[in-house]
Amino acid sequence: EKLSEVKPIRIVKEDPIFKNIKNPFIAPEIHGWSVVQIPEEFELLAKSSYIQAIRHKTKTIYGEQFHAEVQVPYNEGKDYLTNFLKIALQKVRNQ
Repeated sequence: EKLSEVKPIRIVKEDPIFKNIKNPFIAPEIHGWSVVQIPEEFELLAKSSYIQAIRHKTKTIYGEQFHAEVQVPYNEGKDYLTNFLKIALQKVRNQ
């Protein structure tokens, strides 16, 4: 994937999962398959030319299409994983 071919990912709904992530941000997109329809119980959080992030409306369930885990210098979505772990840890502590 060439950096010149990477499309910015736009956050369309604010969420703690995007803490410290600029809007829009750049992250690797390597798609063999892609989400084309969001289930009714989920909502769109971020998109580019693809659906990039979704969240369940009532449960702490997230879905991500971009690759926050890929270690490349231009990945501005790395904090997504850290934020998810913080959200999950907070949920466990509150139970």
